[in-house]
Amino acid sequence: MADGGDSYKIELDRWSIKNNGTEAIKTSKGINDALKYAADQGYVEVILPLGTYLIDENNPIEPQSYMTLNLNGSTLKIQTNGLVGYAVILFQRNQQYSRITNGIIQGDKDTHDYMTIRSTHEGGHGIYVDNTPLIGSNIRFLTLDNLEIFNCTGDGIGLGSLYGQIAGYSFDSKFENGGISLTDGSLVANGNRIRSSVKIDLSDSHIVKWGYFGLYGDSYGGLGAGITSSLYDVIFYNKDNTFYSAKSNVQFHDEVQVPKGPSYAKIVVHQSVVPAAGQTTITLKVVEFAKNVYIEKCHIHDCRRLGISVSGAKQVYIRGNEIHHIKGTAPQGAIDIEDMYGFNQYIYIENNHLHDNEFYNIVAVAGKHISITNNAINGGTLAINVNVDKAVIDGNDLRDVGAQLAGEIIFSNNHLYATKIVLSAGDREILINGCLFHNSALNINRDKAYSVNINNCKFSNDKDFFSSFAGLGATISFSIEPQIFSDCVIEGGGVQGSSLTWVANETKNGWILNNMTLTSTKHDQNIITGLPPGSYLGCRFINPGPLSIVNNPQAEYEFNGCSFDWDTYTLFSTAINKKTAIFQVSNSLFSGKQNPAFYFADIGGEIIFTQNIFNYPVSTSIGVMIDFGWQTFSSECITLDGNKFKSNIALKAINASDPRSSLTQIIFKNNVVKTAVVNILVNPKHLQLNNIIDGILDSKVSNGITLPAAVTNLAVGKTTSGTIQVTWTASISPDIAKYEVAYSTDGTNFTIVNDAVVGTSCTLTGLTASTLYIIRITAIDSSNNRSLNNSTIQILTENALSGPNPVTSLTTGTLTPTSINVLWTPSTSPAASNTEIAYSSDTINYAVAGIVDKGVNSFTVTGLTAGKAYMIRVMTLDASRNRSIATTISATTAANGVPDTTAPVVKSYPDSVTFASNQTLLANLIANKEATIYYTTNGVTPTAASSIYSSPIPISTTTTLKYYAVDASLNASNVMTSTYSKQTFAIPNITTVTNGLLHSYDFSQDTGTAQTDLTGAMPLALNGYKTDGTEGRQGAGLKSTGTGYANNSDIANLGLSAGNSFTVVLMGAINMGTFSNNFFSSNKNNTAIEIGIPLTSILGRFQIGTYNVGALHVHPQVVVADTTNGNTAIARDDAATAASSISNGKGYVIQLTYDASTKLVSLYLNGTLNKSKVVNNHLKFEGLTISNSNTTVYALLVYNKILTSTELIQVSNELLT
Repeated sequence: MADGGDSYKIELDRWSIKNNGTEAIKTSKGINDALKYAADQGYVEVILPLGTYLIDENNPIEPQSYMTLNLNGSTLKIQTNGLVGYAVILFQRNQQYSRITNGIIQGDKDTHDYMTIRSTHEGGHGIYVDNTPLIGSNIRFLTLDNLEIFNCTGDGIGLGSLYGQIAGYSFDSKFENGGISLTDGSLVANGNRIRSSVKIDLSDSHIVKWGYFGLYGDSYGGLGAGITSSLYDVIFYNKDNTFYSAKSNVQFHDEVQVPKGPSYAKIVVHQSVVPAAGQTTITLKVVEFAKNVYIEKCHIHDCRRLGISVSGAKQVYIRGNEIHHIKGTAPQGAIDIEDMYGFNQYIYIENNHLHDNEFYNIVAVAGKHISITNNAINGGTLAINVNVDKAVIDGNDLRDVGAQLAGEIIFSNNHLYATKIVLSAGDREILINGCLFHNSALNINRDKAYSVNINNCKFSNDKDFFSSFAGLGATISFSIEPQIFSDCVIEGGGVQGSSLTWVANETKNGWILNNMTLTSTKHDQNIITGLPPGSYLGCRFINPGPLSIVNNPQAEYEFNGCSFDWDTYTLFSTAINKKTAIFQVSNSLFSGKQNPAFYFADIGGEIIFTQNIFNYPVSTSIGVMIDFGWQTFSSECITLDGNKFKSNIALKAINASDPRSSLTQIIFKNNVVKTAVVNILVNPKHLQLNNIIDGILDSKVSNGITLPAAVTNLAVGKTTSGTIQVTWTASISPDIAKYEVAYSTDGTNFTIVNDAVVGTSCTLTGLTASTLYIIRITAIDSSNNRSLNNSTIQILTENALSGPNPVTSLTTGTLTPTSINVLWTPSTSPAASNTEIAYSSDTINYAVAGIVDKGVNSFTVTGLTAGKAYMIRVMTLDASRNRSIATTISATTAANGVPDTTAPVVKSYPDSVTFASNQTLLANLIANKEATIYYTTNGVTPTAASSIYSSPIPISTTTTLKYYAVDASLNASNVMTSTYSKQTFAIPNITTVTNGLLHSYDFSQDTGTAQTDLTGAMPLALNGYKTDGTEGRQGAGLKSTGTGYANNSDIANLGLSAGNSFTVVLMGAINMGTFSNNFFSSNKNNTAIEIGIPLTSILGRFQIGTYNVGALHVHPQVVVADTTNGNTAIARDDAATAASSISNGKGYVIQLTYDASTKLVSLYLNGTLNKSKVVNNHLKFEGLTISNSNTTVYALLVYNKILTSTELIQVSNELLT
C-alpha cells in the first residue's frame, strides 16, 4: 500500500513480490515495476517491507533517479547461479540523485557454480555502475549508506565506466612545431608549443549526446613517450573554418565541455619537441562515468575480489566503512583505484577500518588528488603507484602494513606500528612529515636526488622490536641517491641480526641530515650503525652505539655543530681498506669516558677536525681520544685545528707516535689541551703550532725547535695622511732579539719597513693618504727563528683631500651561521665610484670582504664563524681611492646548529614586459641573498641542470623566462616566470602608410594590468596600474581614470625638433559619461609645447581630445595651453546645436597635422577635416601623456611630415578596420 506524503511502501501482493527468499524472477520484476511506478507517481522514497528478497541474476534491481530505496533492514540476496558476472543492484540508466540505504546485500560466493563456465568468476557485484550500460553510465550524486554487503563473487561495490573511445582518430605523427592563436585561431610561431593537424569532428553522435570529449591515453593510461606535458589547448572552429572560441590549459584525462555552435576542434600541446613516429598514444574518448558518489557507513566483507573498486570515477567519497576478509581472486583487497588510470580523480578515503584482507587494503594504480585520511588499516598492503599525482596520506593508523609508495605523495601525521614503508624507485616527489614509526621501517629506493624530504618524524624501537620484528630489516635503509632528513628522532636499537640502518658503499654524496637525534640506538648485538655520506648539521648522538662510514674513495662526510655522548665502546671506527675522500668534523662536542671517539684503521682521504671539544671528565683508565691503526692506516693529511681536549686523567688526545705515522702529514695547531697528552712523532711531515698544553704555549717544527711566540695587543697610535704609529706587547718567549715591522695594502704582499726594532713601537712613514694598510709584527729570536701566526692590524691613513660622503642607513639583513647580510643607502656624493665592505671580529683588524659599484645597496659577508660577533664597516671610495668616513654596525652570526632555512627570493628586472620589434632587452636576475640562479628561456621548468645565471640575459624574441635560486644551505626559491612579448603590431601591421612614420604602437592587444615597457616601440613607459581593474590596460586598450598613464617627461628620441612639421594619429574611445577627455597630450613638466622663438619663457602644451558642448554633444578638439594666455582652443567643432560627433564607447580616429611653414594646425575625425587654425608660434614635442582621463586608446602613430588627405583617409580606414 502507499504511505502518505513522499514515501511509498511497496505493496508485495500487488507486484507479486515474495519476501521469503523465493521466486526470484517474479520478485526482481515486481520490485523494478514498483520502483518505476513510484517514480512516475513522484515519490522520493520507496520502502521495502522487512524480509529476504531473492534476486534474479539476469534481472538486477535498477533504482530510479531522485529517489531513495530504503531496504528497511531487508536482505537482497542473489539467486545461486553460475554466471561470470552479475549485480544485485545495477546502475546503467544515467541515474541522478539516487540513494540505497538501510539493508543487506548478499552474494552467492559459498553456493556459486564455478565449474560450468571456466573463469575467475570475479564479476559478481553487490552494487555496480555498469561499464557496458543499457542506456548510460553517467551516474551523478549516488549515495550508498548503512548497508551490509557480503559474499559477492566479485566486488561489494564496483564503480565502472564506459571507455567511449571514438574510432578513426590517431594523433601519432600528426604534430608539428608551432601554436594556434587563442584569440583568432590562426597558426602562430611558438617554440614552446606543438599543434596537431587532426580535426576533431564535433558532430560525432557521442560528443553531441553528452556535450563533452577528452584526450586520454592507451589502455594503461599512457600518452606515449613523446608527450611530456600534461596540458593542452583546444581551439574551436566554425564550419566555414572561422574561429569560434578556445580553451587553454586543459589537462589530459579531463573533460572538455563543447560550446554550442562550432563544427570542429584542434589541439595544441604545451611542449616544444614534436614526438617521433610511434611515440604518441593519445586517444579521443567520450567517457561515461560516475561522479559525486558517497559510500558511507557500509559493512563490506567476505567478497572474493574487492570491497570497493573505482574504475573511472570522480569526486568519490568513501567514508566511515568497515571492509574486511576479502579473499578468493586477485587482487583480494579492500579498495582498488585502477582501470581508467588518470581519469580517476578526487577520491576521498576517510575514517574507514580496513583489516584482515588477503592482499591489498588500498591500491591506487593511477589517478589524481587521492586523499587517504584518518583510516585504521591493519595488515595487507597499501600501494600508491608511480602514476598517481598529488596523493595525500594523513592521520592514518597503520598496523602490520606493507606500504609501497611510488607516486607523488604527502605522507603526514600517520602512526605506524610493525609497518614497513618502501619508497619505490622512480623520480616522484614525496614529503614525509610528522609521522611516528613505532617498531617500523622506512626503505628509501628513490633514484632521483632530493625527491624525498623527511621532516619531524620519530622512529621509536622498543624492547619488542629486537626479537619480534626481524622481518622488517633495518629501521632506515638509505637509497643510492641523496635525500633530506630534518628534525627527526631515532630511538632504540635495531632488530635481531640487522643493523639499525642500511647504507650501500655506492651511496652517493650529498645526504642532508639537519637536527637529527639518535638516542639509545646501541644495538643489542653491537652491530655497527652505518651513516650515509653527506652533511650533518646540528645532529645529536646520545649513546648511539658504534658508528661507521661507507667504503667509497669518493665519499665525503661533514659534521658541523653536532654533539656525541657515549660510554663503553669506540664511537666511530673504520675498517682496513675502508676509503673515504673527506671526513670533516667542526664545532662539535664529544663527551666520552675512556673509549676512543675515533679509531681509524684506514681512511685514504683527508681527516679534518676544527673547533671541536673533546671532554672526558670521568675516565677511570688511560685511553685514547683519537686513535689510528698505523699498521694499516693511510691518509692524505690529518688536520686538527682549534680543538679543545680535556680529561680528568692523562688520556691521549691523539695517538700518532708510531714510527709508521711518518708516512702521513699531520698538522696539529691552535689546539688547547688540558691534562690529556699529545703523542705525535717528531717528523718532517708533522707540524705542531701554537698549541697550549696545560696553559703553556707549545710550537714545534719538524726538527723539534720551539718557535718564538707572536706579539700581542697590537694597537694603533697617532695616524696622519702619511704616517702610522703602532705599539705592541712583547713576545712571552725568551731570547727575543728583535721585531720585524711590515705593511701590505692587499693582505698578501708585505713590504718590510724595519727588520731590527728592539722596542715595542714603530712609526711607519712615507705612506699614501686615504689608503688602507695592514701592519704585521714578527718576533725573531737570537737564532733567527721567526714567530708564526703573527698579529696584524688594519688602519686607514687620513685623507689628504676631502673624501666622498659616507653611506647612510646601514642595517643588517639575513644572518646565518656563516654569513651576515648588510644593507645601506648609497652615498650621494658625485665623486663616489665604489663601496667597500669589510669585517672584523676584534674591531681593530678588518678584512675587506668586497668592493661593489656605488649604486649597489647590499652585500653578504661570507665565510664567518657560527655564533660569533662581528663589526661590519662600509666606506665609500672615489676614483682616486679616497675613502669616506666609515659607517659601522655590529652583528652576530647564527649559533651552531641553527641552519639557514630562509629561501631566497629572486626577481627579474625588467619583469614581464612587451618590447619593440627592433629592440633587445637585457633581463637581470637578482636574488635577495647569495644564491645560484638557474634559468631556462624556453618555458621549461628549470632544474639544477639548467643554465646558471652569470650576466644579463639578452631577449630579442618572445620569450618565457623561468628561473629560481638556491642558496648555500640548499634553500630553493619558488620557480618564477617572466614573459617577454615582442611587439607584433608595429610597422607595417597597423597601417600601410609608412613614409615618414617614426613611431607606432597598437594597444588593442594590450590587456591586463601588468606593467609594460615600450621603449623603442614608443619612447614611453606604462606605469601606475591598479590591479582592481579600474585603471591601466584593460578591454583591449590603454585606459586610465585620471592619474596619467604611459607618460614620459623627457623624450629625447622622438625624432621631432622645433620647427618640424608633423602628424599625430590616434584611435580611441570615450568610456565614461563626463565626455571631457584627453586622448593625448604633450607633457614635459606640464609645459610641453614651446610657443615662439626665442621666447622660451612662453611654454605650454597641446592636447588632442574631446569636449562636451552640451549634455549630448561631444566633439573633437585640439587645445593649446601656455603660461601667458592660458588655454586656447585652436581647433574644435564647438557648434552647440550640432549633433554629437563622438559617441560614448565607440572607437574613433583623431588626426592632428601641423605645418611648420604655414603654422596651420588641422584636426581630422576619421580622415575627414573637422577644423583648422593658424597658430603664430610653432609646436614642439618634449614629452607626452596618453589617456590621462576616462578614455581608452587603441593605437598611436607619429609622422615627421604632414599626411595628405588621401593618406589620412587610408590610415583612418585601416585603423577602423
